[in-house]
Amino acid sequence: MVIIEKQKNLLGNSNLRLRGSLPSSFHVAQHDLKTSPNIISSYRTPQSTSFPARIILSKSQLGFTLIELMVTIGIVAILAGVAVPNYISFTKNSEVSEALTTLINLSTQMEKRFVDVRNYGTGDECGIDSPTGTYTFSCVSDGQTYTWTATAPDDEYIYTIDNTGARKTTKFDGDSTEVNCWTVSTDGSCY
Repeated sequence: MVIIEKQKNLLGNSNLRLRGSLPSSFHVAQHDLKTSPNIISSYRTPQSTSFPARIILSKSQLGFTLIELMVTIGIVAILAGVAVPNYISFTKNSEVSEALTTLINLSTQMEKRFVDVRNYGTGDECGIDSPTGTYTFSCVSDGQTYTWTATAPDDEYIYTIDNTGARKTTKFDGDSTEVNCWTVSTDGSCY
């Protein structure tokens, strides 16, 4: 007769142990019932494959209950509710930062051009090409002055810089207000 008993080791893990009339060379693997609740295994002696001992758990221990699934879905929904707005805010901030850095670089390139050829451009065009990126960059020049404008794809943010280095925010987060700096947060702090 084979007896299956539940045994706790020193670490508190529950394991299965077979005892009874088995050959002395019979080796039994121990399984943690918490991580493997649906064990259906067959153990055999190393010398012979004719004596199996089987452990079969009931079908009620297979799968997940509806409550377990609902709790998991609730936790995932809460995490998504926190993570998605933070991710959107982070991407907008990084795009604004990229646009402002590009405007500074464009202003530097325009000043280099002015030193070399004594004008910022010919006609209505600036002397350098507009870069590509998330923001749309446009330039207006009369040869002796220029204004670079960075516009967000959704027109919620518009920043400008001119030949004097004056920085302006004409639209921030959808609000049309002209500020004599680059506004980067809703509290009005400048870049």
